Amino acid sequence: MSSWREAVPQSDGHGLYILGEQVVSRDEAYVQRVLAQEAVKACGDSGRLLETGYGLGMSSESLGRGLRSRHWIVEGNYWLASAMMSDLSLRDSCIVSGLWEEFVVGVADGFFANVYFDPYVFDFQVGQDATWQERFIFAIRQGGTDIFRVVEPGGKIFFLNFAPELGDEWAQGLSSRIVWAGPVSAGSSSICQEAGIECWALRLG
Repeated sequence: MSSWREAVPQSDGHGLYILGEQVVSRDEAYVQRVLAQEAVKACGDSGRLLETGYGLGMSSESLGRGLRSRHWIVEGNYWLASAMMSDLSLRDSCIVSGLWEEFVVGVADGFFANVYFDPYVFDFQVGQDATWQERFIFAIRQGGTDIFRVVEPGGKIFFLNFAPELGDEWAQGLSSRIVWAGPVSAGSSSICQEAGIECWALRLG
């Protein structure tokens, strides 16, 4: 993933693009904040949280302000990691520049109470027609069992579950499409259950 690490992100003021693919859109801002707030609540007064990926910083703002030094964030793109350094909402957060799947290898068992899991999976890795569930499974398996190992027993992995598929217009009107938030009960939850970790998501309908 050296190309991802070194690629210069491009922005049109609305979306962020890396290697020609849109990795995040500002239309996600509302749902990212909602899910981040749920993740902050789940950490209680002392739990640490690992966030994978910075993007446009939409979830990071809520996580950084809510958890302060208990918020750890790892970003694989060099340029985005540099941008995090000047983000005032992250001034107390623990910032890591590198790939999350490499970072978690050196983390102690159960170090984090929860994980806010939002890595980007390229079309060339899973196919352009892959569902969000398939992308989630692919991404989480990149880190093997380590992403589960670093979560304490009873911890949660938070991620966005876009269902049904919204095609090219998937980002439009997201705030009005939130129909459920809570444990994932099927599909991608099986790999979480095998590790004894609960997967939580915002489901869009």
